[in-house]
Amino acid sequence: MSKTTTQAFSASPSITELTAYMGGACVVRESRNVDLAQGAVSLVLGGLPAQLLPGTHTIVSIEGVGKAKLRNITHRQANLNLQSVLRASIGKQITVAEGIYDDADTMHGELVCVLDGNRLVLKTGGDEAKCTIVPFTTNVGFPEGFPEGLSSTPSVAMNLEVTEAGSYQLKSLYESEGVSWNPWYEIFFDSKAGKLSRFACYVALSNQSGTDFKDAGFKLIGSYNQSQSKGRARSFSAAPAMASLEMAGGGLESADAPTSESVGEHKLYVLPEPISIANGETVNSILVLAADVPVKQEYHLHGGYYVDARGVAEAELPKLPVNVTLKLQNSADNKLGVALPPGEFRVLEADSAGQLQKTDTVHLRERVSPNESFKLDMTTPARDLKGVRVLLASQEDPHHTQELRKKATEDKTELPARFREEDREVTIFNYGDKPMSVCVHESFHDGTEIKWASYPEQGVWNMDDTGARCIMSVPATTSDKPGRASFRYVARWQVE
Repeated sequence: MSKTTTQAFSASPSITELTAYMGGACVVRESRNVDLAQGAVSLVLGGLPAQLLPGTHTIVSIEGVGKAKLRNITHRQANLNLQSVLRASIGKQITVAEGIYDDADTMHGELVCVLDGNRLVLKTGGDEAKCTIVPFTTNVGFPEGFPEGLSSTPSVAMNLEVTEAGSYQLKSLYESEGVSWNPWYEIFFDSKAGKLSRFACYVALSNQSGTDFKDAGFKLIGSYNQSQSKGRARSFSAAPAMASLEMAGGGLESADAPTSESVGEHKLYVLPEPISIANGETVNSILVLAADVPVKQEYHLHGGYYVDARGVAEAELPKLPVNVTLKLQNSADNKLGVALPPGEFRVLEADSAGQLQKTDTVHLRERVSPNESFKLDMTTPARDLKGVRVLLASQEDPHHTQELRKKATEDKTELPARFREEDREVTIFNYGDKPMSVCVHESFHDGTEIKWASYPEQGVWNMDDTGARCIMSVPATTSDKPGRASFRYVARWQVE
């Protein structure tokens, strides 16, 4: 004789905590208070995300008045639709109304079956039962009540063996697609004061899971969860991210700052307050908020092509951009000192009226640890600095003749090395009213020899295996001409 199984149902968890990743499925931890009968129990958990990944649900613990042994777990897909309602109502009384008004013709009867998904077979007529086929283009009512066991979201049935009836606390864990986070930054850059009057990192937390999360605790890991998904496309609303434009005035304060810790090789952030986020929403929360962060502005002319200047007027030479880099130290002394995830920066600067204008978008490519220095390479070059690279002279050893190559082959000897030599000059122009320092980067071929160099005044020439860097001091512009600084060198390298 088979055991009788008692049905139990938990509509929603009492406590929900999520760990969201920057991509892939999130991990959801739930705590539910349930009343269980003694013996065999089928406990159905409702209120689960529509994008729950089957096979990821696991019981962490069951604690209560007795003990509960897990027999198996069954995952049920969402099944609340009109077809499933009709199938569950076969053998029950239904009503069918042609039209939506009070005088609509209404037919009562027992639902026998559904034909081809679009016609209903009703048994009507009382003692003299007859069957009527009704087109499924009408309104259907269920006088005996809505069928049980149907849900618009997935559910999980846990088959348990319970030693004693009473209250139990069930803690479980599963994974679901549709919840992820994306960090993004904004900085208020004050170049004259050499500081960031605001350094903020926000978390755009997006929920496309198919369910709402109320007062849920959130933890964030700055990596991708590699769980296999079903390949569903996800869309995230970027509109809420612009809300911070309204916070351009001073005096913005953050709530309690999130805490962070290391889990394996990953950095985990714990948001301090529970968050309620409905399906389809994106919530922006503050991860880091600091004021008056010191920043050092550097200017770089990176390695590039030298233009043959022979016979070309200086005014006609192409001018090269000088790039801007912001250098920061992620330390408590510099108002930071927390782990920073990679993300996009929105750069805002004040105009003459004190209104903030967006001037650049830059990216932090790697995670930054506390007490680590980092840099932001601006995409907009310096407005008052320009560079010029000119080739003043060049010579190259003649190509080897066919006779010489043939003789070297016959004699089994190596061809003599061929060299190229170039006389190069770099000039930095400063159109601003303050003297500036610029780092000039030179790229060399392997084995390049610098035969001669005119070191710039107050400049430093640093050679390494791949090139050199020269720090140049460029005077400010005068009333009749821009400030300028130049240096010149001769490079020689083997070409064959």
